[in-house]
Amino acid sequence: MSPYFPFTGDPYTPAMGVKPLDVAAWLEPDDSLADELLEKRRVLASSRDLVLAVDPDPETARAAALAAAEVYECLARHLVKYHPHHYAAHPHGIQVRATGEVVTAGAEDAAARLAPLAALIQEDICLLRPTSPPRLAAGLVCFPSRWNIAEKVGLDASAIHQPVPNFARSLAQPATSFLERITPDRSFWRLNWTIHDSDTRFAPHPVRSRTDLTEETVLSSTFLRIERQTLRRLPKTGFVVFTIRTYLDRLDRLVADPDRRERMGRTLASMPDDAVAYKGMATFIAPLRRALSAPDGAQ
Repeated sequence: MSPYFPFTGDPYTPAMGVKPLDVAAWLEPDDSLADELLEKRRVLASSRDLVLAVDPDPETARAAALAAAEVYECLARHLVKYHPHHYAAHPHGIQVRATGEVVTAGAEDAAARLAPLAALIQEDICLLRPTSPPRLAAGLVCFPSRWNIAEKVGLDASAIHQPVPNFARSLAQPATSFLERITPDRSFWRLNWTIHDSDTRFAPHPVRSRTDLTEETVLSSTFLRIERQTLRRLPKTGFVVFTIRTYLDRLDRLVADPDRRERMGRTLASMPDDAVAYKGMATFIAPLRRALSAPDGAQ
């Protein structure tokens, strides 16, 4: 179960919500490591064009290759130092204790250097080139939430988030300024969430959500999808590394606690229609709100 529950009961308010990140807490390997790495590798093998992409501009691609190599160097140091229970140093790379696999550094281009990370960490990786504004130069995103890296590579933050309600008006400029000001000695993290009617982590396309859910069935058929996102500036290349760790938990298990149930219910009750639609919840938001407001066990 996810260690995060992002609902306070306060009204829904879109915000960047970034917090300082202790470098020791950059990544979060856990007991699901082996299963999620296997899933990532399957997705990469079957849907490579949707989960691995590099900006085709030659100069950007060369810069992204250098940044991808620097990411691997950072991971080699970080994982062994801060997560020795899960990783060990090896003469040829980094050994993942849960799988026994030794992951070596990829060679040549950015795609070849990013691909091995699917066998190494549960987080997905995006690389933002330090242009003005910063642009998404490359990424390996095996667990997208109704988008895919192939459609976003080459874009800046404003264009990437164009579908987000009110992003251009209220968050585009602050987000761009924030990305430009990140320094190697100060890293950050934030949470993003949505609710899916499927427990599939690989969700690269928008889909119409289920229409058959009722107050009695919605909590056992929907899943809180939390993305823990981190942002770090690489000291050599200047790229910003954006990581995404996806947690997925069935709602009925999460809100068995009455306090959690109430807090989630109050926040969802305040969500405007455009935010509900953007998160793909429009077809089941009504029964979900009723289920959360019902007394515990009444469903």
